[in-house]
Order: sequence, then structure tokens, then C-alpha cells
Amino acid sequence: MTYRQKLLEVTRYYHFDVAIVDGMMAQYGHMLDNIKCILDEVDIYSIMAFHTYLREGRTVQRWRSMFDWLYTYYCELSYVRRYDGVVTRSHEDKAFLEKLIPTQNFGVLPPWFEGLTEEFLSIPAQRPPHNRLLFVGAMANPKNVDAVVYFVKEILPIVQRQIPDVALVIAGSNPTPAVHDLAAFAGVEITGAVDSLTPFYAESAINIVPLRMGGGVITKTLNGLAAARPTVSTTFGISGTGVKPGRDLIVADTPEQFAEAIIHLLQDEPYWLKIAQKGREFVKSHYNWQEAMGLFESFIHSNC
Repeated sequence: MTYRQKLLEVTRYYHFDVAIVDGMMAQYGHMLDNIKCILDEVDIYSIMAFHTYLREGRTVQRWRSMFDWLYTYYCELSYVRRYDGVVTRSHEDKAFLEKLIPTQNFGVLPPWFEGLTEEFLSIPAQRPPHNRLLFVGAMANPKNVDAVVYFVKEILPIVQRQIPDVALVIAGSNPTPAVHDLAAFAGVEITGAVDSLTPFYAESAINIVPLRMGGGVITKTLNGLAAARPTVSTTFGISGTGVKPGRDLIVADTPEQFAEAIIHLLQDEPYWLKIAQKGREFVKSHYNWQEAMGLFESFIHSNC
């Protein structure tokens, strides 16, 4: 039985007041004829496709990337129009879609992330004894693959020239062949899927977010802050988070700047502790899941 057939069977035999449809499954919303539907647009996928197109330098691949971007843009706008309401993860994404489809009802649903649990918030704000860096993400996601390849090939060597024992752990499910290949580089470990992220954050000195494409809210950034692990990120990596660079974390958009930020944190423990504490304070004061759920319920009642 196909997914479409199973979905039709379920909706035929059970009553639903509202369907919350994940953005990746947006194409199935039209099948729910008699059910009010809210689209949960976790990411703006056309923005990600556009960033991929901009960075592609090879001629044939650039044409393919351009087609993929335009096709994704067309499909995304078509799907968004069909729903009774749409929630995004950030005010920036909401504003982007509102300009394109001003007649749609949009809301913002801040993300849930592991960092909101007591397990994360209880990790001691103490510098681990080793120089271990951490990257967390779904490792089949193109933006995560690009980020770790970029970091290992262009940033990590600069850091290791200054601090030879620096290591990088890449934790996340379904690593692609390009990610697995990075294990050949000195100090790089690929874990695959893990049962819990807590020990990885606890054992790491710095959380890195070297994204070169983005959108939505980057929860890997917020998780690092909640775990009291100083975070070094690109501008893309703080998308939608509301953080203040230089206070809550460090933002660096060139390999040299990124490497220098890591070196500074690893070699200056008081500075490490200051950034770690400020990052955790930011998450605790700006993210409340119970409050977010209350706003989401109000949005559903208003549009369904």
C-alpha cells in the first residue's frame, strides 16, 4: 500500500478536526478535503535551493541548481496557498512568505529543541579538559553536508596548525558518502545516529555551526547555547534565533575568522566561560515551550 492510499484510508475511517502537515509533506495536503489543514513550514526550502544555486560554480551543475531552485520555489508557493494557515519557525521566514502571498494566514511557532530539557540545561558550564569540537545535524541534509565539508577542508587545518590536538565529532543520522569521507582527515570522527546528544555536548569544548545556507531557526545553535558550550557560527547559523553576536556566541563568516574564534575560545578559559554562561542565559530567557504551544493553539482556533 502506498503512502497516498494509506492516508486516504485513515481519513476515511477516522475523524480529524485539524491536520498539521509538515513542510516536507506539503504535497499531500490537497488530499485532506474535509479537514482543516495547517502547514508547518519548518524551513523555506526554496531559500535553501537558492543558496545552493548561488554557490555552485560548475556550469552544468549550476544550471541544474537553478532549475531545482525555480521548481522548488514554484511548488512551495503553490502548496502554501492551499492551506487554512501556515506557521513558520521565525519572523524572518513569515515576512518572506507574507510578501509573496499576502492573503494567506501566517503565524510563528518557535521550535522545540533538546536544549529546552533539564538534561541539557544541567550540563555543567565548565571547560572540558580536551579540545573537542562538535557539529550536530541530520547528515543527509545538503546544508549540513556542505557545512562539515567546508569546515574540515578549509577551517580545521588552520586551527590544527595552532592547536594540533583539536578534534571534531560529527554527530547525526544518515551521513552521506561525502561525510563518511571526512573520517580520513586527522582528528575527525563520524558517529552516525546517536541515542542521546547530551554526552556529546558535555564532552565538547565548542559547538560549531559553519552553515553556508539556511532559513528557519537553527536549533543546533540553540542546543549548543543551552548546553553552555560556546558556539561559533556563520551568519546563516544564527538565522531566526534572536541571538546577539559577540555576547551569546561568536559569528565568523570566513575560514580565517572562524578558526581564530575557535583558537581564542580554546586558549582563553575566562572568555570561554563568559560566552558559555551568556549563551545559556539567552536560551533560558527567550524560549518557553509551554508559551509557544499556547500561541499555536490560538493560531489553530483562529484559522480552523
